Amino acid sequence: MTNKESEVKASMERIYNVPIGKVYSLPRTKRAMKAGKFLRAFIARHYKTDNENVKLSNMVNAYVWRHGMKKPPRRIKVKAKKVDDKIYVFTIDETDDINKFKVEKAVAEKKEIKGKEVKSKEVKGKGIKNKEVKDKEVKGKEEKGKGIKGKEVKSKEPEETKHRKTKGEKLLEAHNEV
Repeated sequence: MTNKESEVKASMERIYNVPIGKVYSLPRTKRAMKAGKFLRAFIARHYKTDNENVKLSNMVNAYVWRHGMKKPPRRIKVKAKKVDDKIYVFTIDETDDINKFKVEKAVAEKKEIKGKEVKSKEVKGKGIKNKEVKDKEVKGKEEKGKGIKGKEVKSKEPEETKHRKTKGEKLLEAHNEV
């Protein structure tokens, strides 16, 4: 087997036009969620592997959810790339950079580790030693502008409300960043 043949075998790329219209037979509030699962199952079936080995990019997920959960697209054109045992699914416009999947996984693992450290600090002592825990208790006991010992507490006035971006605006922003 030559070097080129081993590279072809290691990564295989195909383009699919996936008909997601079958999810319209489901209840409206579950369509987009099931569309993602249907897309994953479709790719897994064509690559003859399990659903767990298929990874959808954020742009594919955003494309499915762009009109909300009730109205997913009837079909979506995607590019699937198989590397080792994993299959990565991208939109046609998106660059097929597999490294971003690894970066997202690393960021998620770091968040989990930080969350576990914070919990362990709160649980440690029998008494209240953590300053954050004390602050939460003080806020819970405050009533009508008076603190625990009768001192007046300044209420925070709400800051100016910022314009919340719609899903379409977020999708365009994410697409322009890439």
